[in-house]
Amino acid sequence: MPQQCVSLYQGQSCYSQVKVTWQSGEKNDYCLYIENQSQPLKCWHNVTTGMLLHELNTSHNIRFILQVKGQRIDIADSELTVSWVYQKKQKSRLTWRLF
Repeated sequence: MPQQCVSLYQGQSCYSQVKVTWQSGEKNDYCLYIENQSQPLKCWHNVTTGMLLHELNTSHNIRFILQVKGQRIDIADSELTVSWVYQKKQKSRLTWRLF
């Protein structure tokens, strides 16, 4: 939570506190990753549930991935999408200036 982060303008960073909760049917060692990062955000040992609060500052979508520690097999995933209120204004290629 949340699943969407809104910034004012396209390309601008979005700031949010994300709460990730999960549960599994069996006790194991689990780690939560952000896609394309080698270091986990957090790991839990011999548990069936977990929770993490994490501060984010991003301008692009982020995919969170839960894996069994050491196996690198995705158990679950969730994506935080970034959207904006206003799109970037395109500058007209034809501009006239009178001096």
